[in-house]
Amino acid sequence: MNPRVLRRALVALALGACAAAAAPADDPFGRWRPGVDMPGVRYVGSTECATCHSAQAATQGATPMARAAATPATSSVLRARPKLTFKEGPFTYEVVRSGDVATFTVRTATASISEPILACFGTGLSGQTFLFTGTLARLTRREAQERVKALGATLLSGVSANLHVLVVGEKPGSKLKKAQELGVKVLSEDDFVRLLEESGG
Repeated sequence: MNPRVLRRALVALALGACAAAAAPADDPFGRWRPGVDMPGVRYVGSTECATCHSAQAATQGATPMARAAATPATSSVLRARPKLTFKEGPFTYEVVRSGDVATFTVRTATASISEPILACFGTGLSGQTFLFTGTLARLTRREAQERVKALGATLLSGVSANLHVLVVGEKPGSKLKKAQELGVKVLSEDDFVRLLEESGG
């Protein structure tokens, strides 16, 4: 076997063992998130990285990605909202946090299923898609777009089944009608600003 390949394999094995050793036993994601920096390995820790990348390090903690894979006990979303419920067609979805445990339940009129939540991915508007139409009075279009992107949302260029939220200003035009036909959530500018405030943006 090539000595370089063998050396890389041994380093990878050692790193995996270090991560597993550093992880709390009750943390299912612990081996991927070691709690301490390991001496003698190539990864030198977030503190060292921040010395060269100070601008990124200063703002990274507030990004949706920084809070991805949070446990129910540490999720800022579940701490702020211990019970979340929404409906889509015949289904009712519910997330309930009690102490350090959270459960996800899906119900219909005749059945339900529940599972424990192991990790919460992202915060704010992560995974949602937005489109703006009409003239906004309180924000410029660009500012509104930048604020939702900062919260993890994706901007779309047109109304489709992939659109989650249409934000409507004055004189919205045909996009509003199409969104209503597709059952897309429609927000006024005031509702949108409230959503930003509630989502930390």
